[in-house]
Amino acid sequence: MRSFRLNKKLNMPEKYETAILKWKAPEYIKHNKGPAWLGTAAVTAAAFVIYAIMTSEWIMALTFFTLALVYYVHQRQDPKEVEVIISEMGIKVGGQKFPFNQMSKFWIIYNPPFVKTLYISFAQRYKPDLVIQLDEQDPVKLRNVMLTQLPEWEGKEESAIDALIRAFKL
Repeated sequence: MRSFRLNKKLNMPEKYETAILKWKAPEYIKHNKGPAWLGTAAVTAAAFVIYAIMTSEWIMALTFFTLALVYYVHQRQDPKEVEVIISEMGIKVGGQKFPFNQMSKFWIIYNPPFVKTLYISFAQRYKPDLVIQLDEQDPVKLRNVMLTQLPEWEGKEESAIDALIRAFKL
Protein backbone atom coordinates (compact mmCIF):
# COMPACT_ATOMS: atom_id res chain seq x y z
CA MET A 1 0.00 0.00 0.00
CA ARG A 2 2.82 2.40 0.85
CA SER A 3 4.55 1.92 -2.51
CA PHE A 4 1.25 2.74 -4.23
CA ARG A 5 1.15 6.15 -2.53
CA LEU A 6 4.74 6.83 -3.46
CA ASN A 7 4.10 5.94 -7.11
CA LYS A 8 0.96 8.09 -7.12
CA LYS A 9 3.01 11.09 -5.92
CA LEU A 10 5.66 10.51 -8.58
CA ASN A 11 3.06 10.38 -11.37
CA MET A 12 1.39 13.67 -10.38
CA PRO A 13 1.98 16.45 -12.90
CA GLU A 14 4.53 18.87 -11.58
CA LYS A 15 3.28 22.39 -10.82
CA TYR A 16 6.16 23.94 -12.78
CA GLU A 17 5.14 22.00 -15.91
CA THR A 18 1.62 23.48 -16.01
CA ALA A 19 2.42 26.39 -18.30
CA ILE A 20 0.69 29.74 -18.39
CA LEU A 21 3.30 30.79 -20.98
CA LYS A 22 5.87 28.61 -22.68
CA TRP A 23 8.54 29.25 -25.32
CA LYS A 24 12.00 28.23 -26.44
CA ALA A 25 14.86 30.69 -26.55
CA PRO A 26 18.65 30.69 -26.72
CA GLU A 27 20.56 30.81 -23.42
CA TYR A 28 22.23 34.01 -24.59
CA ILE A 29 22.59 36.06 -27.74
CA LYS A 30 25.56 35.09 -29.86
CA HIS A 31 26.84 38.00 -31.92
CA ASN A 32 28.27 37.40 -35.37
CA LYS A 33 31.86 38.56 -35.49
CA GLY A 34 33.59 39.30 -38.77
CA PRO A 35 37.26 38.87 -39.63
CA ALA A 36 38.03 42.49 -38.62
CA TRP A 37 36.63 41.91 -35.11
CA LEU A 38 38.50 38.62 -34.71
CA GLY A 39 41.76 40.17 -35.96
CA THR A 40 41.45 43.13 -33.59
CA ALA A 41 40.72 40.81 -30.65
CA ALA A 42 43.70 38.58 -31.48
CA VAL A 43 46.09 41.56 -31.80
CA THR A 44 44.81 43.07 -28.53
CA ALA A 45 45.18 39.78 -26.63
CA ALA A 46 48.66 39.25 -28.09
CA ALA A 47 49.67 42.80 -27.13
CA PHE A 48 48.60 42.22 -23.50
CA VAL A 49 50.50 38.91 -23.36
CA ILE A 50 53.65 40.44 -24.92
CA TYR A 51 53.50 43.40 -22.53
CA ALA A 52 53.19 41.06 -19.56
CA ILE A 53 56.16 38.99 -20.77
CA MET A 54 58.29 42.10 -21.37
CA THR A 55 57.62 43.30 -17.82
CA SER A 56 58.32 39.82 -16.41
CA GLU A 57 54.74 39.48 -15.15
CA TRP A 58 54.42 35.78 -15.87
CA ILE A 59 51.17 35.31 -13.99
CA MET A 60 49.58 38.22 -15.88
CA ALA A 61 50.80 36.78 -19.22
CA LEU A 62 49.38 33.37 -18.35
CA THR A 63 46.11 34.99 -17.22
CA PHE A 64 45.65 36.98 -20.45
CA PHE A 65 46.52 33.96 -22.57
CA THR A 66 44.10 31.75 -20.63
CA LEU A 67 41.29 34.33 -20.82
CA ALA A 68 41.75 34.67 -24.58
CA LEU A 69 41.78 30.88 -25.03
CA VAL A 70 38.67 30.35 -22.89
CA TYR A 71 36.82 33.14 -24.72
CA TYR A 72 37.79 31.66 -28.10
CA VAL A 73 36.60 28.17 -27.13
CA HIS A 74 33.36 29.53 -25.66
CA GLN A 75 32.59 31.60 -28.76
CA ARG A 76 32.95 28.59 -31.05
CA GLN A 77 29.98 26.96 -29.32
CA ASP A 78 26.42 27.85 -30.19
CA PRO A 79 24.09 28.76 -27.32
CA LYS A 80 21.78 25.98 -26.20
CA GLU A 81 18.10 26.43 -26.80
CA VAL A 82 16.23 26.22 -23.49
CA GLU A 83 12.56 25.83 -22.77
CA VAL A 84 11.07 28.59 -20.64
CA ILE A 85 7.90 27.79 -18.70
CA ILE A 86 6.02 30.33 -16.62
CA SER A 87 3.58 28.60 -14.30
CA GLU A 88 1.59 29.58 -11.23
CA MET A 89 4.50 28.44 -9.02
CA GLY A 90 7.37 30.19 -10.77
CA ILE A 91 9.63 30.05 -13.78
CA LYS A 92 11.45 27.04 -15.14
CA VAL A 93 14.37 27.72 -17.48
CA GLY A 94 15.85 24.56 -18.90
CA GLY A 95 16.12 22.32 -15.84
CA GLN A 96 16.29 25.10 -13.23
CA LYS A 97 13.25 26.16 -11.21
CA PHE A 98 12.79 29.63 -9.73
CA PRO A 99 9.77 30.08 -7.41
CA PHE A 100 7.97 33.43 -7.47
CA ASN A 101 8.26 33.74 -3.68
CA GLN A 102 12.05 34.17 -4.06
CA MET A 103 11.73 36.94 -6.66
CA SER A 104 11.31 40.63 -5.92
CA LYS A 105 10.60 42.34 -9.28
CA PHE A 106 10.87 42.06 -13.04
CA TRP A 107 11.44 44.29 -16.06
CA ILE A 108 11.43 43.78 -19.80
CA ILE A 109 13.87 45.45 -22.17
CA TYR A 110 12.35 45.25 -25.64
CA ASN A 111 14.12 46.99 -28.51
CA PRO A 112 13.99 44.59 -31.47
CA PRO A 113 16.02 43.36 -33.23
CA PHE A 114 18.79 44.19 -30.72
CA VAL A 115 17.30 43.45 -27.30
CA LYS A 116 14.33 41.26 -26.34
CA THR A 117 14.98 40.28 -22.75
CA LEU A 118 13.14 39.56 -19.48
CA TYR A 119 15.07 40.38 -16.30
CA ILE A 120 14.09 39.10 -12.87
CA SER A 121 15.55 40.34 -9.62
CA PHE A 122 15.64 38.08 -6.57
CA ALA A 123 14.91 38.94 -2.96
CA GLN A 124 18.35 37.66 -1.89
CA ARG A 125 20.91 40.39 -2.61
CA TYR A 126 23.71 37.92 -3.38
CA LYS A 127 21.76 36.22 -6.15
CA PRO A 128 22.36 37.66 -9.64
CA ASP A 129 19.47 38.72 -11.86
CA LEU A 130 17.89 36.05 -14.01
CA VAL A 131 18.14 36.99 -17.70
CA ILE A 132 15.79 35.27 -20.15
CA GLN A 133 15.75 35.90 -23.89
CA LEU A 134 12.24 36.43 -25.28
CA ASP A 135 12.98 35.32 -28.84
CA GLU A 136 9.50 35.43 -30.47
CA GLN A 137 7.48 35.67 -27.23
CA ASP A 138 4.96 38.52 -27.14
CA PRO A 139 6.28 41.03 -24.54
CA VAL A 140 2.80 42.48 -23.81
CA LYS A 141 1.35 39.05 -23.03
CA LEU A 142 4.42 38.19 -20.94
CA ARG A 143 4.18 41.47 -19.01
CA ASN A 144 0.49 40.86 -18.23
CA VAL A 145 1.25 37.37 -16.89
CA MET A 146 4.24 38.57 -14.84
CA LEU A 147 2.22 41.42 -13.30
CA THR A 148 -0.07 38.84 -11.68
CA GLN A 149 2.92 37.54 -9.69
CA LEU A 150 5.53 40.31 -9.31
CA PRO A 151 5.80 44.09 -9.35
CA GLU A 152 7.37 45.62 -12.42
CA TRP A 153 10.43 47.86 -12.17
CA GLU A 154 9.07 50.59 -14.40
CA GLY A 155 11.47 52.78 -16.31
CA LYS A 156 14.39 50.40 -15.85
CA GLU A 157 16.82 50.69 -18.75
CA GLU A 158 19.40 48.33 -20.14
CA SER A 159 22.53 48.45 -17.97
CA ALA A 160 25.62 50.20 -19.32
CA ILE A 161 27.56 46.94 -19.08
CA ASP A 162 24.94 45.08 -21.14
CA ALA A 163 24.94 47.87 -23.75
CA LEU A 164 28.75 47.77 -23.98
CA ILE A 165 28.77 43.98 -24.27
CA ARG A 166 26.26 44.22 -27.10
CA ALA A 167 28.10 47.12 -28.82
CA PHE A 168 31.47 45.33 -28.71
CA LYS A 169 29.84 41.98 -29.58
CA LEU A 170 31.24 40.28 -26.53
